[in-house]
Amino acid sequence: MIIMKPIKQLCKASVFLLAALLSVTACDSAGEGSETTPLTEADPLGGGKMIYTIVRGDNSSKEECDAAVRLRTTLRDTYGIDIAIETDWVKRGENVDDHRFGNEIIIGTTNRNESIAAKEKLNEGTRDQIDYILSRDDEDYIIVSSAGGAEAAVDAFLAEFAKDPTMLTRTPGAMDISAPHVFPLDDVVIGGTSIFDFDAIYCPDTCSKIAQADAASLKSLLFRACGATLPFVTTAGEGDRLISYYPHTDAEMLEAGGFSYAMVPGDSGLILDGCDEYTAACALDLFREDLTAAMEQGGTYTLDTPERILRAPAEDNLILSAWVISSTPITEEAQFAEIADCGFNQVIISKPTDDQTLYNYGKWMSRQGLRALWHDNQIAQHDAAPATMEGADAPYVDIYVT
Repeated sequence: MIIMKPIKQLCKASVFLLAALLSVTACDSAGEGSETTPLTEADPLGGGKMIYTIVRGDNSSKEECDAAVRLRTTLRDTYGIDIAIETDWVKRGENVDDHRFGNEIIIGTTNRNESIAAKEKLNEGTRDQIDYILSRDDEDYIIVSSAGGAEAAVDAFLAEFAKDPTMLTRTPGAMDISAPHVFPLDDVVIGGTSIFDFDAIYCPDTCSKIAQADAASLKSLLFRACGATLPFVTTAGEGDRLISYYPHTDAEMLEAGGFSYAMVPGDSGLILDGCDEYTAACALDLFREDLTAAMEQGGTYTLDTPERILRAPAEDNLILSAWVISSTPITEEAQFAEIADCGFNQVIISKPTDDQTLYNYGKWMSRQGLRALWHDNQIAQHDAAPATMEGADAPYVDIYVT
């Protein structure tokens, strides 16, 4: 089996140079007096006729559709070779084994038995995942890929075409190419235990559905990091080693109160805790950010010591009444950070009407130590004359000083 890395660009001139060399080799091996049709820029197939059709699934993903289009446009725009794209749609009662298009370049998930069998070999979603496989049978080329691997698969196929452009004028030759997936991290070790020895990601069923979904998102992050596949549960088994979200058990954090949160590794797993659901979300984000940063470095991510952000309740002294205090475009999360940087600890804003936005606002404000004063309920309690904070990076911000 040949293992190839994806090639991002192919030089047109190099294709014809390589093709010319192949043509000379063919002449030499054929003996004196033999003739072959040379490959030229005007005739890249060397006098042969294109016999293939690109076939994608009728319900293929956008990634697979884009890959099929990219293969066609590259062959057309770079090499002047026309090739059609069709779908695997079949009429009622038609036998799928009887291809409607003769020789096919099958891309992605289709109803063709060849691509179904090849997709199974990808082991997608496991630690043994393969990014893409290029193979063939007596009539067709088969290109399949895991999510995110379609572009690299097309690059690899074009690389094979560069070696021998006449491959599209005859039945398939040898092709057995795959690219095993390389995860950024070798392992995630928490409290001295490999993540592969953990049992689950746990969030109590007393948490909101949005908080549960936020915790469950660690599943995909851990898989992307090292190939770990932990289930998400809302009921913990006795003795299970868990990533526990918002168990509300860290005594030191609870004693500090306010906007405190904690990331605590131990013998039983990892606790991501907060004084309330919003501060617990800050702990979850802290772990997510640490793990994402480690993925850029590679190796093994190790978490052995607790990290606690202890922030007692702030005094009610500066209240911001404006919403945007910097030039646009700026996200709400960045606005909250800038508000805190200016020295404010409370914000008067309208309460979001949807739960997801409310959850995000609560998380972002908690991380900055900001308390919300919902506009409809509390602005009437702060009727002091407005003032302007000198030296702030927002000269037109009105604040209430209490």
